[in-house]
Amino acid sequence: MTWKLSELKLNGHLVDEAIEVAQRLADAAPVCQHANQRDLRHELQSMRVKLLKSVVESAWMLEIRGPSVVFVAPKGAGKSSVLNGRLGLWVGGEPPAGARADAIVERSVLPLGAGCTTCCEVQFSHGPNWSVEVEGEQEAMVHKRIDGLAGSVYRSAQKRAKGDNAADRNGGQTVSNTRGCVHSANTAHEKILLEPGPEQDVRRCLLGVCGLKEKTLGELADKHLREDLGADGLRDELVRRASCSTRVDLKLQPRNGAVPLAWLKNTLEKLTWGTWASQPFPRRIVVHMPGLPRLGDDGAPVRFIDTQGLPALVTH
Repeated sequence: MTWKLSELKLNGHLVDEAIEVAQRLADAAPVCQHANQRDLRHELQSMRVKLLKSVVESAWMLEIRGPSVVFVAPKGAGKSSVLNGRLGLWVGGEPPAGARADAIVERSVLPLGAGCTTCCEVQFSHGPNWSVEVEGEQEAMVHKRIDGLAGSVYRSAQKRAKGDNAADRNGGQTVSNTRGCVHSANTAHEKILLEPGPEQDVRRCLLGVCGLKEKTLGELADKHLREDLGADGLRDELVRRASCSTRVDLKLQPRNGAVPLAWLKNTLEKLTWGTWASQPFPRRIVVHMPGLPRLGDDGAPVRFIDTQGLPALVTH
């Protein structure tokens, strides 16, 4: 099933269709690649959530006034790279033909983030001066993302602990641990373990907002496991560190004398890594810049929108 943007409507019928698509895709996945039926149902629910989230978050584009070019594709398809070349977002000039990949990455403003993907939507709109506006994600959604992060990291800590225990029981020989995931949720405290872990770019930004590195996050999960504080305790710790209620939307401008594109690259990198002081987890970043292409000889400047990549609905 394919949706045209002009046909997209935010209503119950659309949601029903999205669920139907997710159901069919999940049913097509070979069951033999799953440990059991509960694994399949868990993956199906995760796919439903991702698909519906993408549909709902894209519906606002129907209300955009004026000419816009919107890039919509799966993560890693090259949306940001195409946009970077189209807008000439090169620090120090466009790399010569045949330049090495690392040289291209060093000069390009986009793509950003881990795995060359971005953790949120990035808009480029016309403005007389360079500036960046950051719209924070809703607190409830950030907490849901933290639920997924805490559950994923806690499961990894459980897997490490089981591996260590198996090695101790077998003379130092590690026994393969086929399942490092908790699939049942008998209590409210265990439900967090069923939340799907965030994708790499989202995970990286969450870590920055929480003031953590991967290593220290793993150590924190190990501590909560040893002290029997549970995944919900780890989640509460991350929520406290994120302190969403103290963070506000930002409007940033370069200092006098700054090279605009170099400032933009540095600013966007910090925002997508979650390391800008007091920044929110970004839902949308809007870049105002002069010189955007116009529609027609004297038409309005075109807005360019780099959407967050659509999730892969089935992975094996």
